[in-house]
Parts: sequence; C-alpha cells; structure tokens
Amino acid sequence: MLARGYMPLGCDYRLVIDNLMDPAHVTVLHGSSLASEALTRAEPRVWRDGDGMRVESWAPNGKPSFIFGEFLGDHEQPIDHWAASRWQMAALLCVEAGIVALGGAGEDGLSMRVAHLITPATETSSLYFSAAGRNFRQNDAELSAQIQAGMHAIFDGEDKWILQAIEQSMGGEDFWALRPAILPLDKGAVMVRWALESAIRAERTPKAVAATANA
Repeated sequence: MLARGYMPLGCDYRLVIDNLMDPAHVTVLHGSSLASEALTRAEPRVWRDGDGMRVESWAPNGKPSFIFGEFLGDHEQPIDHWAASRWQMAALLCVEAGIVALGGAGEDGLSMRVAHLITPATETSSLYFSAAGRNFRQNDAELSAQIQAGMHAIFDGEDKWILQAIEQSMGGEDFWALRPAILPLDKGAVMVRWALESAIRAERTPKAVAATANA
C-alpha cells in the first residue's frame, strides 16, 4: 500500500527540486528523523541517468537513521546506509533510501522510494504531491498510515518553512541574478537547473520563430 501526500507550497517549484537534489538537506533539515551519522561522512556521486540526473550517497558502517531504526527495532546496530535522488523532466523526482547489513548488497536490505511530483501554480507557488512505497511489510495498512502521517509532518515542519522563507528572501528576483553561493554538494541541483532551463528555451524558440513569421 502506498502512503500518499499533497501540500500547497508558497515557493517556486524549482526550489523544491533544489532541496530534493541536495544530499546535505537530509542531514541539515531532517537530523532527528531521516538522517544517519554515516550519511554525514558520505561523498555523493552525481551523473546523468538516461534522460534525468541522479545524486547517490553510499554510507557504510553507521547507526541507522531514526526511521529505519524504528523499522528494525534496533537504533544501535551498525549498518550500511544509502540515499539517492533521481530527477526527471520537468519536476518528477524519485528519492530512495535504504539500509542493509554491513557488507551486504543493497537489494537485500530494507528500502523506501518516494515519488515527489511538483506542479507550478504561479511564479511563487506550487503544488506538491508524493507517494511512498517500500520493499517490506507492503500490505501493512497501519504502517502505511504511519508513514503517510510522518511524511506530512516532516515536510510540513522541516522543509516547507525554509523553502517559503527562501522564496520570500529572493523578493521576486531571478535565481542566478542573486549570484547564489554554489557549493560542491550543489552539483546535482545546478545540473538540473541547467537542463531545465535548456529545455524551456528549446520549447520557447519555435514559438518565437512562428510568432515572428506570422507578424
């Protein structure tokens, strides 16, 4: 059973993508729920994945995040932990996280995948939809309800406020015109912005040519 969510956001949809493609955001915003000590030591890899972009972190030998510790019933046993975000045009992301016994193969562990779909509403607002699946206790309706409530609480209490604060602080200015500080961990988010801007320009060009021809 899938845990599903919906939330209106007072920010540009691209800020949500920036957030989800930033591997540091889990440890910065979600330290008490989704982050693990091992993830703070991970060195993320970023690459083009077909028609999308992928950021992935492999974090061996550390205590599980709180949520996976709850699933395991053990918050102290060292495990290998991984997290990944994959973006696909234009605002569809799949974020996955999992744990496995030390030295084990990822497919043998516990994992969750969350689809994040962001729809622009206005230049400064968007609609956020999510759905979460897992490879364990898949028919447990009570667990699905708990995950759904947890997802809403985490995004509403830990992501939403900072995204909307960033939007307000930008004051309607263009993202690049503000000359943001770009850190090494921002590589995935920046590559997505470039790809998205390129696609938008490509869509607009034929329309501009047609409008000129018909003038």
